[in-house]
Amino acid sequence: MVITMKATVPFASMSGGSPNADALPPLKTKLRLSKSIKIVVAVALTVAAPVGLILLILIS
Repeated sequence: MVITMKATVPFASMSGGSPNADALPPLKTKLRLSKSIKIVVAVALTVAAPVGLILLILIS
């Protein structure tokens, strides 16, 4: 038996209630995605630097 669940809250109501909130122009979506990728890379580098330093100290 397969049970599927659907979200009961539409995405538009989560992002401010505007019915066109999900209908972003492609350029705006691309810019938002680019900004998200930059944030993820920045966080990854911020976390990786001290971890790499600790590993280097432990190995040597």
